[in-house]
Amino acid sequence: MDWLYGKMADEWQDWVPADQKAQVIYNGCYMKQLFPGLRLISLNNAMGDSMNFYLFINQTDPDGTMTWFLEQLEDAERNGDKVHVVAHIPGGGGEALEGWAINYYNAVNRFEDTIVAQFFGHTHSEEYNVVYEDPENAQSRPTGVIYSAPKFIPLMEIIKVQVL
Repeated sequence: MDWLYGKMADEWQDWVPADQKAQVIYNGCYMKQLFPGLRLISLNNAMGDSMNFYLFINQTDPDGTMTWFLEQLEDAERNGDKVHVVAHIPGGGGEALEGWAINYYNAVNRFEDTIVAQFFGHTHSEEYNVVYEDPENAQSRPTGVIYSAPKFIPLMEIIKVQVL
């Protein structure tokens, strides 16, 4: 994936901190201090995609992304910073393999006072999901909220585009 992540690092150089470039090249993740007290963690969670058959070999942390994520959260907590997480695939609804999703939700639960927002795409629907202490029990204590963005690409079947 060096060819892809390397290109991403080059294209994103204006908004990804220079000290994060190696991380982007390695696994497509980065952290940016947005303001004093607020960090953005961009988590490349494509490894957790339910269609990633390679993940059946190691569902937990095949490339160290989850370990890196936990280290970033620990550092933010230690420094009293809050975190916004942005990623592609929300963990619930069968979109992520169980091992990956469980580890992600364990991190969200552990750092519930540090992670103040989670933003995802992938579903192409405007929705939000509540994260519960016990993901199998919606009566358990809520620990976070996931916001999913709607698609911004029009459905060509609905909207006719005239090409001049």
